[in-house]
Amino acid sequence: MTLINQSDPNQPALSPNKNTLSLKRRHSLRWRLLTLLGAILLMTLLVIGVGVYYFILTTEQRTWRQRQDEAARSAAEVVSTFMERTVSSLNAASLLDADLLADQPHLLKQLLAQNPALLEIVRLDQRGQVISGAYQDAPIIANQFTIPQSVWFSESHKGRLYLGSVQISATSQPYLIMAEPAPGNEVVAARLRMNVLWDVVADLHFGETGQAYIVNPEGHIVAHTNPEVALARTDLSNRPEMAGILQAADGPRSDTYLNFENVEVVGVNRPVIDTPWVIVTEVPTAEVFATSRT
Repeated sequence: MTLINQSDPNQPALSPNKNTLSLKRRHSLRWRLLTLLGAILLMTLLVIGVGVYYFILTTEQRTWRQRQDEAARSAAEVVSTFMERTVSSLNAASLLDADLLADQPHLLKQLLAQNPALLEIVRLDQRGQVISGAYQDAPIIANQFTIPQSVWFSESHKGRLYLGSVQISATSQPYLIMAEPAPGNEVVAARLRMNVLWDVVADLHFGETGQAYIVNPEGHIVAHTNPEVALARTDLSNRPEMAGILQAADGPRSDTYLNFENVEVVGVNRPVIDTPWVIVTEVPTAEVFATSRT
C-alpha cells in the first residue's frame, strides 16, 4: 500500500523544541489558574472562618451582657429593697413629734430594735442639737461636737438623702452615716451597719468569677463581694471607668475595660433606685469568651 503524505508541503514542520515550549506554556498557564483558584478558595474559607468566629464572639458577648444586665438589675433591686426598709425607719423617726421624742426617748429605741441593720438613730433640731437618740453600741453621732458643720447635716438641710462612705468605729465595727430631712428644717441621722449590706452584696452570684460592688458618687466602694475591698476604702474617683459608672445614674450601661484590680472585664452598671449609688457587676473577659477561645 502506498502511504499518502497529507501534510502541506509548503507548511514547515514543527521542530521538537517548539513542541516542548508550547507544552510548557500550557502547563504553566494551567498551574497559574490552579494557584489562583486555590488562593481564591483559601481566602473564601478564611473569610468564612473569620465570619463564624466573629459571629460566635459577638453572640457570646451579647449573651453574657444580657445575663449580666439581668444580674445587675436583680442586684440593684435587692439593694434598693434593703435601703428602702432602712430609709423607712428614718422616715418614721422624722414623722414623730419632736416634743414627744424628747419626753419619751424609748420610742427611738423601739424603732431601732425593729431594724437590726441600724446601729444608731438620732433626731436633731435645725441647729444640730440632739432632740432624742438611741444606739446599740455607742452614741457616735450624738457625741459629735461638729454636727452643724458636718457634710451629712448640711446635705440633709438641703432636702437630700445623704449616704456617706464606710467608716470604722473604735470597736472595729464598719458603718456609714445616712441622714435625711425632717419637718421643721430638722434632720434624722443614723448609722448603718455595713456587715448587713455586705452580706446582701456577697450573696449576689453570677458566672464562675463574677463580682459585684456598690459605688457612691464620690467614687468610693461602699460594698463589695469581697468585704476587704470596701474595708480598704477603695477609691475609684481617678479611674477611667468612673465616668461610665456615674453615667449609669441615668440608666444601665455596659463596657469592657481594665478594672481597679488590673483585670480586663465586661462591666454592667445599674443605678440603685432612690439612692445616689450605682451597682457594678463585672465578669473577666477570659470567662466571657472562654468558649470562642477553645
